[in-house]
Amino acid sequence: MKLTEYILRRNERPITWGFIRSWMPARTSHYSWWRVLLITLALSGFSTGLVWCGVELIIRTGAWDMDARYLERQRAWMVEATAEWTALVGLCWSIVSRLCWNQRANRLAAHPESPKVNQAWPRRGFLNGTLPGWGYFWIVALATPTLLFYSIENAKGAWGWNRMQAKLKAEGVCYQLDCLIPPPARDEENFFGTPYWSNFEYKTVPETNGRGFRHVWAVTNWYGKQMHLPPVKKHPPMAQQRQFEDTDGRIQLANWAEAFRESAAHAATNAHDISYRPYPTLPSPGHPADDVLLALSLYDDYLAEFAAAASRPRNRYPAHCGELFSTLLPYLNQIKFGAQICQLRAIAHLARGNSVAAATNTLLGFRLAESLQEEVFLISHMVRFASDAINLHTLWEGMLEHRWTDTQLIAFEKILSQREYTQGMIQSVGAERIIGCAELDRAIDDRWSQLQLFDSLPDERDEESSGDANGLHSAIPYLMPTGWLRINQIHLMEGYQRLIDLARLKLAPDRSLKAMKSADEWEKSFDQLLTDYYGNGPQSSVAGRLLPALGKAFDKANRAQSLARMGVIACALERYHIAQNRYPKSLDELAPTYLAAIPTDWMGGGPFHYRPTDDGWFQLWSVGPNGIDDGGVLRKTNANGKIQSEELDWPWPSPAKSRQPRVF
Repeated sequence: MKLTEYILRRNERPITWGFIRSWMPARTSHYSWWRVLLITLALSGFSTGLVWCGVELIIRTGAWDMDARYLERQRAWMVEATAEWTALVGLCWSIVSRLCWNQRANRLAAHPESPKVNQAWPRRGFLNGTLPGWGYFWIVALATPTLLFYSIENAKGAWGWNRMQAKLKAEGVCYQLDCLIPPPARDEENFFGTPYWSNFEYKTVPETNGRGFRHVWAVTNWYGKQMHLPPVKKHPPMAQQRQFEDTDGRIQLANWAEAFRESAAHAATNAHDISYRPYPTLPSPGHPADDVLLALSLYDDYLAEFAAAASRPRNRYPAHCGELFSTLLPYLNQIKFGAQICQLRAIAHLARGNSVAAATNTLLGFRLAESLQEEVFLISHMVRFASDAINLHTLWEGMLEHRWTDTQLIAFEKILSQREYTQGMIQSVGAERIIGCAELDRAIDDRWSQLQLFDSLPDERDEESSGDANGLHSAIPYLMPTGWLRINQIHLMEGYQRLIDLARLKLAPDRSLKAMKSADEWEKSFDQLLTDYYGNGPQSSVAGRLLPALGKAFDKANRAQSLARMGVIACALERYHIAQNRYPKSLDELAPTYLAAIPTDWMGGGPFHYRPTDDGWFQLWSVGPNGIDDGGVLRKTNANGKIQSEELDWPWPSPAKSRQPRVF
């Protein structure tokens, strides 16, 4: 059976026309373009209505284990895609039908007496009738419309992406991977250009079976080269028996000395467990400060290397930015561990009355955190904030006992006054945009492996897409047209631009209360946009997984900036105490002797709140993320100490015996 015969047979069946014989054209009449249009619209409308009603039925009856809100958001694109595809099905079928029907009508018109005018079709068997018919139906009604559907959507996506590229270029926005990679720095100028950091260099090589890749490190025992601290968090009973901080927030050196001793004993009997290190220890416990310093002498060579490189102006770790989301950043935990080790050494030296060595270690801790200021990755800035919080804690502990000298406090004050966190955050959001764009470029070239990576990314905003919904949500990107990935790329660029605008608003210096409220309203609308728009369908859902909600990250940057300014004031207050043996009644007394100008509160732009206390200390706080003075309370808690609120103010810690939350 030929294609023409199959098409004509199908068009002469009553079922094809809904059993309404008046709709069927006569063999001698022509198949008009109006009929093509009506068939296309009828098939598209019927299928669209069927899908709409089917989804509505599932939502109302709960017939499928899928959240109703998720289905409600997916219905729009499902109906739109169904309408387009079935319209193409109707168009392909009706056009082929028109060609075949009109060819026969023309032949019959030329021979009106032909017996074929009313002749019945011969019977066909399975091999010469049914089987070829299935093939013809697949080609005409399924394969061809599907190919047209993919071609149209790919063309639409390519056209839209070309327009977006032209717009980005006109605005001077760099979205290419080359913009992400910073220029190299010579080793003699680079803090990371020392032997220690070269231990964490690696190269990516293909697996021997040709599937996947593996990392080959510069040194065989690269894990053993890392700085480390006893892994108490892996052993809750041990952690519960030992309190590393007193109720006033001070670090307890005796508990740390015990932890180092336990780690050394464990390492001696379990050499295979590299989580524990053979810290040097004495046969019997001595003074906790001496025991801690002896244990940490394991890292003396590393810290001496960092101290020698501290004055180098550049910070370029050879991160493999081209690996995008798969880039390994092994130096980040080493920066934080280094800050913690410097902290323990400084506090131990303070306990022994050696403020010079304590100040040297604290300054080195600040330099380690500073080495991340030029990083392009957002996580690097989060580690920078955490490391500087560790350093501020060391500074604070020295102030409690008035151990720092005026000269040392001036050095701390200078470092903290130069701290700038917010611009790096804005730049890192731009870097995240470049990475997301490059990941989608790779997904277009190698969809299978890249979308597996996207599936591993959590989508915290789409909590409803669990179970069967999550499986459907993850499977669609593998089947959708390439043009939809391009549309995702467009939405990703638009979403990141909104995110950058939000960052500039939230991270604006010395913001007024009105500006803070505007930023909060913008953030809420943006979060709602992420939930409502970037989870609605495959043309934006992949972008939604790559587009983070960074409101909390921006708050951390603002808190770090506020704490740095409070640290400057705290150093000046301590210098005032050294000279006057008391704290001033107001911050105005610090200028101009101890501060050329009193820093303003980063949050709100007004003065920091300050008052001396009867116990010989002081209270100093920022109005925090809400811009309202809540009396220096970080978080509200109940009688059991359970946190009952978001962060309110950001107070410089008080030495009161309390388990209240602290900023560091």
